Amino acid sequence: MYDLLIASLKDKGINAFLQEPRQLVVTPNVPYLPSFNSFWLAEFMGNWYLSTWLPAIYLIPKDKDICDVCVSVLRSSREAIYVIDETCADSLRLKRLSQDATELLLEVLFSAPHSESPGP
Repeated sequence: MYDLLIASLKDKGINAFLQEPRQLVVTPNVPYLPSFNSFWLAEFMGNWYLSTWLPAIYLIPKDKDICDVCVSVLRSSREAIYVIDETCADSLRLKRLSQDATELLLEVLFSAPHSESPGP
């Protein structure tokens, strides 16, 4: 699943790599630096999530092409972003998770064994 997305992003000149088993980093530069716009993605229980490094985590609508969302968010700013610009988020119909849902998703993704446990 991640391999196809990595290949699609590479075709568009965008770097992507797995930093953790469930954390795909998307960046214009390797090595990625905090001064450049970069973010990470994760797929969990059939949903895709995009996160800034704040972290501000957004649910990507199921009808959106994940590669296109990545390109749009990456091009929305050349500098590091803490939250996705409201205009960009609205145009992509990204839904920002609450703080509680963010903490739960992070716990499930990075603290638990890699099973499909109930999540946000």
